[in-house]
Amino acid sequence: MDKNDIPINVFLDLSKAFDTIDHNILQNKLAYYGLNGSALHLFKSYLQNRKQFTEIEQINSDILPITIGVPQGSVLGPLLFIIYINDFSQASQLFNFVMYADDTTLSTSLNSLRETTLDNKSTETIINEELCKINEWLNINKLLLNKNKTKYMVFHMPNKRIQALTLKIDDAYIERVDEFNFLGLTLDTNLNWRKHTEKISNKCSKTIGVLNRLKYVLPLDIKVLLYNTLILSHINYCIMIWGYQRNRITSIQKKVMRIITLNTYNSHTEPLFKNLKLLKIEDMLKLQELKFYF
Repeated sequence: MDKNDIPINVFLDLSKAFDTIDHNILQNKLAYYGLNGSALHLFKSYLQNRKQFTEIEQINSDILPITIGVPQGSVLGPLLFIIYINDFSQASQLFNFVMYADDTTLSTSLNSLRETTLDNKSTETIINEELCKINEWLNINKLLLNKNKTKYMVFHMPNKRIQALTLKIDDAYIERVDEFNFLGLTLDTNLNWRKHTEKISNKCSKTIGVLNRLKYVLPLDIKVLLYNTLILSHINYCIMIWGYQRNRITSIQKKVMRIITLNTYNSHTEPLFKNLKLLKIEDMLKLQELKFYF
């Protein structure tokens, strides 16, 4: 954006990703990555001969074998899934892939797409052709894309107007959105983080309401514990990215300090933070920046 480029992200949503992994394809990929002999046999035996049934009001269905999927809630489940989709990034040469478990985001920029193409195809056509390759890889690997939940965003400066793109996969149109929750961080088209700080503020405000009703009932250490668990965790997450846009959250943090310590609404909060040995939001941001720089 600083270089007057126009970044674009496509957020893919896989339907029941962990439940649709094909065992034969997974075993072939494990062998390709170097597992053989007893190690590969161990994984085969872990996946094979699993059975399932459904019980409703003490009536059981037939016991059927599980031929797809990895056990969820296990240590190996996410690892096997990551190995399974490890070559997903080879499906397209024009997109950068950001992959975290079953969340996959495709990113590129409109200017770079125009520069990499030799013919006179439109940007829209180029992206749709790449999305077709992505969908083909998913079909070959027996993974199902939820086209209704797959979205795309175009990032730009507030004063810049961007013409809408018609993106589609298998004749299903992909919706363009102005904000998207990406791994707990709310992205907006201008990257000003107001939507994210608004969501944090709303979450914290609900907790403050409960704390305010219980402030004379709970001991101080429990109130601090609740603050650390239910408020601080939201504030600390990705603070280096959105931390400079913190005015409302600063007020919320001061408010909760006064509630915890049973002080009046206009009490000076500096000594309260020091007595409780807690960091203010601007100090939390500085600490994260220094740790990152170090």
